[in-house]
Amino acid sequence: MKCKMLKDKKLEWIVLLLFASVYIFVSIFHEPWFDEAQAWEIAKGASLKEILFIIPHYECHPPLWHLILMVPAKLGVPFEIGLKTIALIISLATVFLLVFKSRLPRTVRLCLPFSYFLFYQYGVIVRPYGLMILILLLLGMNLSQRKGHPWRITILLSILCLCSAYGIVISGGIAVCLVIEIFQDKGVKKTFDTFFKDSRSVSLLALLMLAILLLYEIFPKPETFYVAYKEQNSLLLCLICALLTFPAECFLTSSSWFSIDRSLLQTSNIPYAELIILCLIGAILWLLIICSASKKNLIFLLIPYFFLAAFSAFVYFSGHHLGVAFMFFLFWAEYICREEDSFEIGHFLMGKIVVEEKDFKLLRTAYVLIGMACLVIPIIWTVLSSAHDVRYDYYYSRRVAKFLEENNLTNLLILGCWYEDGSLVPFSEGDEDYVNTVMIGTAVPVNAYFEGNIFFNLNHGDSNKGYIYHRRPSHMEAERTLEEWRHRGYPDLIIGKPHLELVYGKAITYSDYKLIALEKSKYIWKTGLTAAKMPVFLRNDLLDQYGLEALEGIEYTAINGFDFTDEMKERYFNGDSIEEILKPYLDAMFGEEEA
Repeated sequence: MKCKMLKDKKLEWIVLLLFASVYIFVSIFHEPWFDEAQAWEIAKGASLKEILFIIPHYECHPPLWHLILMVPAKLGVPFEIGLKTIALIISLATVFLLVFKSRLPRTVRLCLPFSYFLFYQYGVIVRPYGLMILILLLLGMNLSQRKGHPWRITILLSILCLCSAYGIVISGGIAVCLVIEIFQDKGVKKTFDTFFKDSRSVSLLALLMLAILLLYEIFPKPETFYVAYKEQNSLLLCLICALLTFPAECFLTSSSWFSIDRSLLQTSNIPYAELIILCLIGAILWLLIICSASKKNLIFLLIPYFFLAAFSAFVYFSGHHLGVAFMFFLFWAEYICREEDSFEIGHFLMGKIVVEEKDFKLLRTAYVLIGMACLVIPIIWTVLSSAHDVRYDYYYSRRVAKFLEENNLTNLLILGCWYEDGSLVPFSEGDEDYVNTVMIGTAVPVNAYFEGNIFFNLNHGDSNKGYIYHRRPSHMEAERTLEEWRHRGYPDLIIGKPHLELVYGKAITYSDYKLIALEKSKYIWKTGLTAAKMPVFLRNDLLDQYGLEALEGIEYTAINGFDFTDEMKERYFNGDSIEEILKPYLDAMFGEEEA
């Protein structure tokens, strides 16, 4: 039987082996960014109590991913080896199911492993969304058996809830569909009369209880940082974008408002002309997707997706979350391929539209061409993104950590740059802004390469806490922390370029430091690159002691790692968002050539 499987599935085994080889190769070159390092540092340094009951309020995601990473992290496995091994296992499991167990057309099954979100954005870049793809694929494979095996579906939906807030939203949408189906099958009265005798009802009740607990666990505290960004787009505009442009963005297009994967839907500049074009493309894709459904199972497509779109529009959505829509459509495709009445709506519409044979051939050709484009374009994104990741440094963390270690600088008094431009938090008490003493984001990706926290201004220098809490301090707390920093003395080494005068006044300035390293990197998003730099400064009196020389002839001025002109900097301090400032200058300033 094994020999027959090897013979009959030879191409599938080749695809699996090719995927594993290319994935490992690209992963070796990839430098993990903040999100990847933050999860690892939480798993490594936080207590089980914190991971379960405190951190979820600030991360706004359930703790499953941190619990998974705890195993290698607390056993002392090196950062990149541990993180990427977990990702490899999840990715290989997903691809194995896809190429060997899926009922999608064979060409689709063999191409999908190399699509952008599956291979690169949620594979090479390691986050819990890779696990969500696996669970949603399993859901698609099992949903047709929901009446005979309700607990199997509930367990998968529960794991999906545990993956992320987006998992809770999609799981909730599917659960609503299951409830509707029960009422349709049994009627309202009989459903309530036999509620505890029906395993479908009981399993969904258990899922509801878990979802309520998780929602309580991840509900943001008042001081949680990312619940208070400054919106510039209306809720209606965000909802239209989520409903109509996300399908196009998953498979065909690259919008200007998601110019980098960290762009926010709520704050990005969305040109109306471009939005209309993408909405039209999205509407065409929606028509094709709806044609694959039947009147009976259409709710499993529309209700969960509407839940996802509403959450994305009303709560929070960043560019790299587009892959959540991709994985939902993968779930739908797998599910519909297992339904006997699939394409019922499509056949009905064809009967209304097709008059002659040539009409049928024309529609079929258009369908095939659009389908091929949806397969090929994401693979092109993968090829370009992977090539860029091999050629360029994706993030500064690995090189900065190596520089510190090779030059024996880790025992110095190291100060990390705080949030955004290094000066203020975007909050105030009364009319007074104040320094963000909690969001020392620069430190986290560097800490991941060491046993503990090496930054004196992160978590009060606690060596066991190399991560940040996504929260804003009160004014009084910030002032106490600043006083603590001053008491520690002037920093020996600075990573990033914070505004020192906000902490030390005029007692110390950048004239007392020399730039000793400037690590360049490229943020990769689909086919695009955005340049960034991370400076390292050493106090003048320590240069000779450590045998280091200043980088001469380089004037570094940056906000959040990006090179900024004086005009752009002025616009930033006047309240314009980073996305709004970057858009007109992106092509001119951030090409593929090194600056």
